[in-house]
Amino acid sequence: MARDRNSSSVDRKVRRQSGFQTSRGIRYVWPLALVLVLFGLSLGDFLADVLGSDDPVARLFGPVERMYRSFFNYFSSMPLWLAFGIAALFALQVFFPVQKGTRGFSVFVRVDAIWTLFSLLFIPLLSPIFLAFLRGLYDSYFSFINISTTFQLSALSEIVVGYLLIDFLGWFHHFVRHKVPVFWEFHAVHHSQTNMNPFSNNRVHPMDWMTANTIKFLPAFFFANSLNVALAYISIHRLLDHLNHSNVRTNLGPLRFFLVTPQSHRVHHSSMKELYDKNFGVSTSIWDHLFRTQHCDYEIYPPTGIPDRLYPMEVEGTKWVRGALSSWWLQLVYPFKVVFEKTLTRAPSI
Repeated sequence: MARDRNSSSVDRKVRRQSGFQTSRGIRYVWPLALVLVLFGLSLGDFLADVLGSDDPVARLFGPVERMYRSFFNYFSSMPLWLAFGIAALFALQVFFPVQKGTRGFSVFVRVDAIWTLFSLLFIPLLSPIFLAFLRGLYDSYFSFINISTTFQLSALSEIVVGYLLIDFLGWFHHFVRHKVPVFWEFHAVHHSQTNMNPFSNNRVHPMDWMTANTIKFLPAFFFANSLNVALAYISIHRLLDHLNHSNVRTNLGPLRFFLVTPQSHRVHHSSMKELYDKNFGVSTSIWDHLFRTQHCDYEIYPPTGIPDRLYPMEVEGTKWVRGALSSWWLQLVYPFKVVFEKTLTRAPSI
């Protein structure tokens, strides 16, 4: 009887993560609709500001140009560590692999590389509007919160406290994106990779990116030096993120009790039923330990992927560029198709 109850619990988790939800229509889609409405209002304010300025063209394209310029300067100023870092991770995959026999630049890596290039184009384009959106939310509803002034924090203390706060909300938004069915449809794109590699951290749907960062980076405005707080978090997180999505067999030894590791994050990406809903941390593992979502077997390296058999996963042996581009496009569109169908159709009987 106990085994039947455990099996039933696991099956419910599979249905939740595989996208076979029992709710439909407004009950299903309203969280996504709320995010889109809030962002749409922000976009409207942004465009009204543009049209009301003396030089609408400069006002519209100026922030985008500055964002792209800052991205260019960011990457051009540190090409060595970036190149050597990615090369080192691919080398580690050769000498300490979890999955053996995988080709260095397989179709799985190529599709993730396309997701990476897409993010480098998409994020700077969206960031000025998105930051205006977050600023508007803060000014309208949270401006009474100013942690720096309330606690008289130094610049260093701001970064430490801000990092921990953003990291907690990173854990929280990750939890939310798994538990809210409509958010999971977009987050499932990130979990679909069955061959982890250093580019897999960028396999992120733009809708998933927007949902996550709305929750995660809004608190940066609670600090006087909000930009420094956000940049400190992004710099450390990005370094860890490439490592934690690599096909590298390591749990980082004693650091596993404080940091997210390639082993613990692989557990989170697992396609095994018994490992669902574990290891939600994005940089540190302290929140998983605190909220008891940490899977404490640090020696297992499970297979990864999602149980959705209809997901347009890339197939080994397809054409070098064309096949990868086709797979990327189908993966970009697929969540919208699923959301549309689940919003307008009745739930299947399970």
